[in-house]
Amino acid sequence: MKYPARLSYALEKFNQAVYLLAVGPGDVRSRLKRAFLEFHPVQEKDIPDDLLEDFRWIMRELTKREPVAKEGRVVATLERMQNRTGVKIAEKICYLAARLEGYCDQQAAER
Repeated sequence: MKYPARLSYALEKFNQAVYLLAVGPGDVRSRLKRAFLEFHPVQEKDIPDDLLEDFRWIMRELTKREPVAKEGRVVATLERMQNRTGVKIAEKICYLAARLEGYCDQQAAER
């Protein structure tokens, strides 16, 4: 079982990412970059086991490409990403945030 503080931390970061995806300026790729900067400190140990595959998928999709210069993997990936792919990643981030919220609610009810 994950520590409640770790779960709360992950939820806070992913909720902020959802906010940035919803109201941030620019296209989905620029909003994904801002969202990533918000949730990238979250580690696998912060995520419940049954949501790890979703978390890993998001991280894998956002870091697929090797950088050409000094832009980093996320920027290299986003620069070559199609809008519909970006939308799929954004949807998965929203899904993960909602599931994390459910875990926090469940833990609060059990106390």
